[in-house]
Amino acid sequence: MPNGLPKRMEKEPKATATPVPVPPSASQVFLNTYNVLSAPMFPAAQMLTPVIGSVTFQLAGFGSQIPRIIDTGFIAKATEEATDEGGGFFSTYLIGNSGIDPVGTYYAVTFADENGDILQTVAYIIPAGSQVNLGELQPYDPNQPPPPLPPLVTNQLLVLPWSQTMEFPGDVYTAFRVTLTGDVTSSTAPDTVSGNLYTFIIQQDAAGGHLFAWPTNLVNATPINPNPNSRTVQTFVMATSNLYPISAGTWYL
Repeated sequence: MPNGLPKRMEKEPKATATPVPVPPSASQVFLNTYNVLSAPMFPAAQMLTPVIGSVTFQLAGFGSQIPRIIDTGFIAKATEEATDEGGGFFSTYLIGNSGIDPVGTYYAVTFADENGDILQTVAYIIPAGSQVNLGELQPYDPNQPPPPLPPLVTNQLLVLPWSQTMEFPGDVYTAFRVTLTGDVTSSTAPDTVSGNLYTFIIQQDAAGGHLFAWPTNLVNATPINPNPNSRTVQTFVMATSNLYPISAGTWYL
């Protein structure tokens, strides 16, 4: 402390917030309120259209779930007020509904006058990753029946024809069956997903005695039963880069 004076306290620099990247599902939405407001509310016979004071977008249709932007983990903004560009034109940025999880969201667009009184509310599904003119979109009816649910049980068995070199695609199917009419000298199991179970059913034809080379990323695979019309069945679990058997293979005559 020179000269007996206290040292001046330096202020800590203010922390700056990390900007949230704009995802590719963001859309710039333009609207001319004179073209968007529905005819039943403002018929053409009226000489004057009410002056719009604000346009608000409210995300809806996500139920009890938290709406999140796909591939980012960020929570989707629930309410967005459009910027008044003057002359009845408004614009804003929104996350397109196809870029939001869960599926089935939409935006309820509320038009209010200069006093804040609501004039009209219309629902829209906003396309992702584009410039959108709201006047060119068809309104969405949130009360329409939901899309049909996928079947509870789907066919995951792929029946493959014999080939000397075979491929078992793990990104679509989880069970495979082939009847050997000759030797399989090499095979692969690409695109398998970690944690999934994969079952192989290898059957001999009436002649039998055909050889089968398992994919190289299968560990401790059971030798194939050579007897005519026999079947060899074994199930594996995918972990990282290899498929490991959950039990020994089974021979069926």
